[in-house]
Amino acid sequence: MSMTSGVASHDDATTGVITASISLAVPPQRVFTALTSGAEVMRWWGSRETYVLKTWSAELRVGGTWTTHGQRADGQTFDLTGTILAYDPPWRLVKTWRPCLDPQGTETTLTYQLSAIPGGTVLQVRHEGFTGRNDVAGATTSGWTQVLGWLQAALTLPA
Repeated sequence: MSMTSGVASHDDATTGVITASISLAVPPQRVFTALTSGAEVMRWWGSRETYVLKTWSAELRVGGTWTTHGQRADGQTFDLTGTILAYDPPWRLVKTWRPCLDPQGTETTLTYQLSAIPGGTVLQVRHEGFTGRNDVAGATTSGWTQVLGWLQAALTLPA
């Protein structure tokens, strides 16, 4: 288990599941918007030292698709895409994902679960589909720690 800036993350090699969570001092709707609005996602997800997103779009409905195009710090570009499996704003979003850290491009499933708490929101991330791929799971776990840290920093700034 890893703890960085209030983010708890863990990968389970047996089940191939990564979990991460963070408490955020904003309401669930604000967190959900930060996770589902293209302009919002592009504002906070990434850094010049790692990668930046150039585009991000989604058809926010069950069966809709989402896509993003980004560029790593070394100049290499990447594309990610998936399908929305569950959409229940502002509480839950489930989508498929092809992780850029996986050279096989194996599709995984990502769930965002939001819960209201006094003074804010708990965001739980569950990323499934890493059974037998411990190296990719470890890198993705570290990635979620970083991503949730970026989200936390962005939500403490004015929108």
